[in-house]
Amino acid sequence: ELEERYVADLAQRDRAYAQEIAVFRAAVTDIAATLEGAAALARFNAGDEIGALAVLDQIVDARERARQVRANIETAAERRQVASLAYEARARGRLDTAAVIARYENVTRLDPGVFWDWIRLDRLYQDVRNFPQARRAAERAEETAGSDLERIVAHDALGDVLRREGDLAGARARYEEASRIIQR
Repeated sequence: ELEERYVADLAQRDRAYAQEIAVFRAAVTDIAATLEGAAALARFNAGDEIGALAVLDQIVDARERARQVRANIETAAERRQVASLAYEARARGRLDTAAVIARYENVTRLDPGVFWDWIRLDRLYQDVRNFPQARRAAERAEETAGSDLERIVAHDALGDVLRREGDLAGARARYEEASRIIQR
């Protein structure tokens, strides 16, 4: 559990750092210094003020979205730590499952690209017998899996949900896919 958290934290920091560098580079670069900005200014000077302004607005909007993504990832990283502690408090019988689900839903809304967040949500939803939500979380885990180990865990998680929903053929297909990865 501790090692899993450490690896997830390192991965999160790498992603946040890469985002931060990209946003920083964009922020310190004058719009006119970019190819798109220079082309837009050339259009402006050539008399196409409206077209140039539209392009410049798009550039600024893209930068704003990048800053928002960065902020979301940073906030998610902080909330993920709290959610992880809530998960542990739940295991100790100190917190109800709904409170932990709410925290992980918030984390995945802010940063939907972290595999282990979806696995935790899947497990929590299964614990409260909310199988449609568990299936969606397991499917998102499959989508975000970045390694064979993660794909095995995701297939197994989705297989468990499908089995509990009565879709034995679907469950078997997921378990067999996990087994193929293990054998490979």
